[in-house]
Amino acid sequence: MTIIPNSKLGGFNLHGGRQQDVHARLYILTWHWLSVCIYHPAWAFVLLIRVMGSQGLEFGISKCSACAFFMDLSGNRELLDRTLVAFFASRNAPPEALDLATRWAQEITQTDKVVISGFHSPIERAVLDILLAHGCSVVVTLGRSLYRKIPTHLQSAYNENRLLFVSFRSHSRQSYSNSQIRNWATADLASELIFAPFDNTSQLSTLYFTYSASSTPCCIIGE
Repeated sequence: MTIIPNSKLGGFNLHGGRQQDVHARLYILTWHWLSVCIYHPAWAFVLLIRVMGSQGLEFGISKCSACAFFMDLSGNRELLDRTLVAFFASRNAPPEALDLATRWAQEITQTDKVVISGFHSPIERAVLDILLAHGCSVVVTLGRSLYRKIPTHLQSAYNENRLLFVSFRSHSRQSYSNSQIRNWATADLASELIFAPFDNTSQLSTLYFTYSASSTPCCIIGE
C-alpha cells in the first residue's frame, strides 16, 4: 500500500496493489520533505523540483502550509481576507534596491492591497514606515512567538486595528531556520510576491525562482 498526494482533495489517498516506481519514490520523498521543510524549507523545495520536476513544484507550494503548522494571530484577523501582497528584501541588497522599494511602497499606498512581510531587513523596515505613515494596514509575520509587548512604532497601528501579527513559531527568538519558515509561509499566504533586487547569493533567490515558476504572480521591482 502506497500513500500518494491528491491535490484535488488537499490530502492523501490510499492505493493498494502493485504500484509504479514513481509512487514509491513519491512516498519516500513526501515524508522526507515534510521533515526537512520544518528546518530547511528552501532545500525542501529544491529537493522536490530536482526529483519530480514541475509536479514537485506544484505539490510543494500546495503543501507549503505544512511548514507553518504552527500559526498564532494577534490583531485584526480580517486583514487575512484582503488581497495580500508579500514583500521581501535582502539584508545585503544592491544600492539601487532601497530607492526602488520606497517608490514601490509609495505606489502600493494608493491601492487597497495589504502588504504582508516580516519587515525585518532595513529595506523592509523602510517600506513599513511608508505604509504606516500613509495609514495603510499591514500584516507582520514573525519567525518567533508573538510579542509580549507591542513594539512602540507599531502600537498606534495596532490600536487602530490596522495591523495583524502572524507568528509561525513558538520560540521566543529569531533563528535562521525560523526566518526561512517565516518567508515561505508568508509567501504561501499571499496572492502576489514582490522582491526588491537581490544578488544570486541571497537566501531569497530560492524563494523567488520557485514561485516565479508557479502560478502565483511574482516579480522583482525594476525588472
